[in-house]
Amino acid sequence: MARIYRGTYGHAITVDTKVSLASATAQEIHIKKPSGVTAEWTGAVSGTNITYTSADGDFNEAGNYLTCAYFTESGKVFLGEPFTIHVYDKWEK
Repeated sequence: MARIYRGTYGHAITVDTKVSLASATAQEIHIKKPSGVTAEWTGAVSGTNITYTSADGDFNEAGNYLTCAYFTESGKVFLGEPFTIHVYDKWEK
């Protein structure tokens, strides 16, 4: 994935759940921003992947965003393995 900078948007974030999402009723990417603020991004499904395209304001903080897949199926809730997306400040190397 290319670097993501604070204040930018239009980035495709794809999470592979490794399981079919054909009958999933909710498909989201859950994130926790560096400040601790949480959000749920509703994604599009393709096979085992959830893809979300970031909108204006999604990456409004520099630092590490804790991220995981979330989906529901047959009344059950599933969470994916957490991973980190680092968002760079404008002049950060």
